[in-house]
Amino acid sequence: MNVLEKIIQALFVIGLPTSLKAYRYSKTRDRLNAAYPPPPGDRPVSPGRLVSARPLPNGAAFHFDYADLEICFLHPGLVRLAWNGVSPYSYAVTSSEWADVSVTLQQNRPDWCLSSSALQIRVAETGEIQFLDLAGALLRREQPPSGRGRGWIQSVKLDSQACICGLGERSGRLN
Repeated sequence: MNVLEKIIQALFVIGLPTSLKAYRYSKTRDRLNAAYPPPPGDRPVSPGRLVSARPLPNGAAFHFDYADLEICFLHPGLVRLAWNGVSPYSYAVTSSEWADVSVTLQQNRPDWCLSSSALQIRVAETGEIQFLDLAGALLRREQPPSGRGRGWIQSVKLDSQACICGLGERSGRLN
């Protein structure tokens, strides 16, 4: 099947009016993105090197060269991370009342390990965060974030078999 036949078949499946709306939307989006480029000099900044760590009642605070990270255990297996004190709004966690969680903070040169009865979190000198179970098996690895203005860009290493659903198709400006 050649390209023209595929286009004609797609028009029959989704309909001409929907196709025209999609085309018009993409042109409008591209025009707006071109009209409002990102501010100059707004380059991502890494947190830098880990300078110090101090325990908190349910977690720990980590101070980097250019950023601060607060890790708070809400439950032994549930953690909230806040870069520069900005706690992200959660659509999944609705409770605001949590029991105290017993945590331990240990330094394993040059990294730090924060543990509860169900989860270990390793904070590397570079800002990488690893989530491990009590047996030491890696559950998740987050790369050091990049700061951009008041926000952060977070990257996560996924397994080759990992599936992600429901994140949409576009993650760019004016999304």
